[in-house]
Amino acid sequence: MKTLVRAWQIATLYIGTIVGAGFASGQEIDLFFSRRGAFAWVGILFTAIGFYGLATWIVQKSQRTQAQSLQQLLTRRFGEKSSRMLSLLLIMLLFGVSSAMIAGGAQLLHDLFQVPLPIASGLIALWTFLFLYRGLSGLYLINQLVVPLMLTIIVGLFLLQKNPSLFTILPVNPHQMFQSFGYALPYLGFNLGLSLGILVAIGATQPSRRALHLGLLFGAAGLLVAMGMIHSLLIANPIGVNHQALPIYHIATTISQPIAILFAISMIGEILTTLIANIYSIAIELQHRLTSSYLKNIGFLLILAYLCSQLGFEQIVTQGYPLLGLMGLFLLVMTLIS
Repeated sequence: MKTLVRAWQIATLYIGTIVGAGFASGQEIDLFFSRRGAFAWVGILFTAIGFYGLATWIVQKSQRTQAQSLQQLLTRRFGEKSSRMLSLLLIMLLFGVSSAMIAGGAQLLHDLFQVPLPIASGLIALWTFLFLYRGLSGLYLINQLVVPLMLTIIVGLFLLQKNPSLFTILPVNPHQMFQSFGYALPYLGFNLGLSLGILVAIGATQPSRRALHLGLLFGAAGLLVAMGMIHSLLIANPIGVNHQALPIYHIATTISQPIAILFAISMIGEILTTLIANIYSIAIELQHRLTSSYLKNIGFLLILAYLCSQLGFEQIVTQGYPLLGLMGLFLLVMTLIS
C-alpha cells in the first residue's frame, strides 16, 4: 500500500510538472500533434512511450550517481565547465516556460474574471512565491489536488461532447507521418528537459525502485489519456478554436459553463504546479552558482518572468516553444549520454 501511495505521489508530480498552460489549454497539443492530421496519434503514442522510458532512465541514472541536482549529474560525465554550460541551458529553458506559465495564467484570469493582464500576471507570480515556501513537499501536495481534477474534467469534456470518438477519420497525407515524428521529438525533449530537475530530485529522495517505476508508468499513462482526449476535442471542434488563446476552455464554454469554470480553476492550478516546479528547479541549480539566498533568487526570477510574460501567452507559445523544444531535446540527449 505504501508503494502505491508513493507511486501516486510521483505520478501526480510528474504529470503536474509537464501539464501547464500550453498543454491543458490545447495550444501545445494543437501545435505539435493535431496539425499533423491523420498521423497525430503516431506522435502522441511515441511521446507517451518516451515519457515513461526516458524518464525512467534519467531517474535510475541519478540514483546510481547519487546526484542531488542536474549539474552534479552532468559534472560526473562532462566536467565542471561543460556541466555549468548545460545547467545554464536548463535554466534558460525553464525560465522561458515559466514566463509562458505566468502569461497563460494571466490570460485565464483575464478571460474568466476580467482581471487586467498586468495585475493577473502579478497575482500568479505572487501565489507562486507563497507556495515555494513549502519546497518539494508543497509541490507534492498541490499536484495531488490539481492533477486528478484536471484529468477528470478533460475526460468529462470528452464524454459530454456530441458523438465522442478518439479516432476521427481524417484525410491521409503521407508527408504528415514524417512531420508527426519531427514535431513529437522536440516536444518530448522539451517536456523532459523541463522535468530534468524534478526527475533528478525524485531519484534522490525516493529509495523505492518499484514505486519509481509504477509512478512514472502511471504518469505516462495519464499524460497519454490527456493528450489523446485533448487532441480529439480539438479535431471534433475545428470551427471556433482557431486563433483562440485557450482553445479547450473555449470548447468547455460551449458544453457547460460550470464545467468551463472548473476547467479554468484546474488550469490555474496546473499553471501553478508547472511554474512552481520550474522556479524550484532553477533555484536548486542557482544554489551552485550564486551566493544569494533561496528566497532572493526566487523573487528575482519571478519579477523577471513577470516582465517577459507581458509579451502574451499565444505569442510566447507559437514563437518560442519550437525553439525551446530543440533546446530541451539537446539537453535531454546530453543527459542521456552522460
